Amino acid sequence: IKIQWKGAETGFKRVDFAGSHCASPTPKNPEVGLQPGFQAKWFYFDQALEVMPDITVSNPDADSVSQSLDYEGIDSFRKDVPSIPEGNFAATFDGVFSVEVEGDYIFVSKSDDGSHVYIDGIHVVDDGGLHGAEVKTGTIKLSRGYHFIKVTYFEQQGDQILQVSYSGPDTNGAEEGIEAYHFASVMPEIGRAHV
Repeated sequence: IKIQWKGAETGFKRVDFAGSHCASPTPKNPEVGLQPGFQAKWFYFDQALEVMPDITVSNPDADSVSQSLDYEGIDSFRKDVPSIPEGNFAATFDGVFSVEVEGDYIFVSKSDDGSHVYIDGIHVVDDGGLHGAEVKTGTIKLSRGYHFIKVTYFEQQGDQILQVSYSGPDTNGAEEGIEAYHFASVMPEIGRAHV
């Protein structure tokens, strides 16, 4: 797979990502490349949420890097985002992950309230709306290589849960957390709230 990007850091010229950025836990060039974890954007609201809000025109209230999507209870969310309120918030998690063996992969989302999982832009898991903790799954055939993942989540009030995992040929059928990477222009600091 060949991945390119452009931005202010590159003078808005396309720059190739070298394979070492993806293969090594410590990239050779920490200024540009793929870094471990999901890029998370957090949005806080004054009104009660009933569905995933349209956040495409909003600036996030906080940014973070989430190493895994395994949240249960407000304290687990606050490890990544100390400022998060107990309710009426939404988040997006973006990244890429690697598939070694082509085949059918099952994605699992357990959430309270709503969540959605998209793989390469395809809506694979729909667990939207207001509800207590429930599990939804979706299956997609994936080729060998890197794939984009996006997870959206919102919480109105009550319990706060978001747990996303997958299973398939790479996991020998066992359900596991997703080891994702995000595009970063600067190496994130541990515990940094804004990137």
